[in-house]
Amino acid sequence: LLSGPEIVELIARRYSVGPRLLLAMIEFQSGWVDNPAPSAWALEHPLGETEALQGTLLYHLAWAADELNWGYYDWKGRGREVIRLAGGKEAQYAPAINAATAAVQRYLAYDATWDQWQTLCGEGSDSFSATYEGLFGDPFSRSLDPVVPPDLDLLQLRLPWKRGHTWYLTGGPHGGWNDGSAWAALDFVPPGRVGCQTATDEWLVAAASGVVSRRETGLVVQDLDEDGREETGWNLMYMHVATESPLPVGTFLEEGAPLGFASCEGGYSTASHLHFARKYNGEWIPADGTHPMILSGWRARAAEQSYEGIMAKGREVRTACECYEDKINGLTAE
Repeated sequence: LLSGPEIVELIARRYSVGPRLLLAMIEFQSGWVDNPAPSAWALEHPLGETEALQGTLLYHLAWAADELNWGYYDWKGRGREVIRLAGGKEAQYAPAINAATAAVQRYLAYDATWDQWQTLCGEGSDSFSATYEGLFGDPFSRSLDPVVPPDLDLLQLRLPWKRGHTWYLTGGPHGGWNDGSAWAALDFVPPGRVGCQTATDEWLVAAASGVVSRRETGLVVQDLDEDGREETGWNLMYMHVATESPLPVGTFLEEGAPLGFASCEGGYSTASHLHFARKYNGEWIPADGTHPMILSGWRARAAEQSYEGIMAKGREVRTACECYEDKINGLTAE
């Protein structure tokens, strides 16, 4: 079993949402953080009472982190500028706020009327900002704007499997972790796999050189600036990696070094595959955008729907599909 602090840290890492923000949300909606003896109601509702929430703290926090990501990445690049309130009313974001403020405002709008939302987002004693500042001080004293510099160099990566081998693009740009995050991830399957058989004859390899900074069931995170922190610089996430090929935290991997095997471990999966995504300074980086995912010269491009899309290299195009067709979705590492 995980303790409360361990759950907060786990969700913060997985969703890439600040743990201070999650703790402040818990304190604001149930008083768990500062109250040594919360009421029975508060114990069952760490993030308040809404129709969306049930179950354990882990479930509640995962829901909250995903909702915060929806607001953050809507503001960053999905073009959604409207917040929906209870009763069908809508509000528009103020143009001068940053993405984190947009995330909080959208989250606080859940189940709130217009008047309630004004109080929650205000500066009075009943506001969220009052709770946050009471715990951690001025949030803007830690602000990093922009999180992703506009002049950031493109990250050149290799296809993360052995040279001469062909894997298949089955998922175009989609959520890095759950649906709320940026469409940072691509899915690839090794040849000849049906269901959850671990692909022990098809090695995953490191797409770049760097240090293993986190290891969970089915998950390897590789830190490219080698400081061991996911909050800084480029980090690569390899998801659904079989635990039978363990890599201790701190292991340095050269580009192309064996990393493990594709499986169904870690999160929901119906077939062995690799879910691959990037973060910079803790922010999920869209696979198609100003800093596109480029793997051995293949550039990802999104479609209107998540999981659809293509990878293009010169005049060659591969289209995401649930198939094993070399000329349709096959990608050969060179």
